[in-house]
Amino acid sequence: MLNKKLSISGRGFTLIEILVAVAVLGTAMITVAQMFRVGADIGGTEQKRMVALNLLQHKLELLKEKEWSTIHNQPRSTVDGYADYEIAVIVSNYSANVKIAQGTVYWTDQRGQAQSEVLNCMYANHLFRVEPSYEGAVAGGL
Repeated sequence: MLNKKLSISGRGFTLIEILVAVAVLGTAMITVAQMFRVGADIGGTEQKRMVALNLLQHKLELLKEKEWSTIHNQPRSTVDGYADYEIAVIVSNYSANVKIAQGTVYWTDQRGQAQSEVLNCMYANHLFRVEPSYEGAVAGGL
């Protein structure tokens, strides 16, 4: 009878072993859950940043389509269709035929902190051309 009791108790786990196993698994699960939350925060922040940069690049590309004389400063304003983003553009004359536009996009990240990114773009007056000299060609007997 004594041997029968020992063999039954030898097949199971003690209460302390079960509690230790539950504590270890619980700690591991909490750690993994926190890693997922941090990863989601980083992913969301980077997604908003990429949207901001794409909107700013699009804005600067639209300036290329304008007449040379109409490329000028644009005050900070909300982007149509993207209420969370604002863009401002400062245009300076680099030379008589070259302008530089500095665009800044502003937004608020998931934690409520203000963020911004800056892109620069150079525009050349498409009417400004250097014509080649044909004097040598004519003198050479073409």
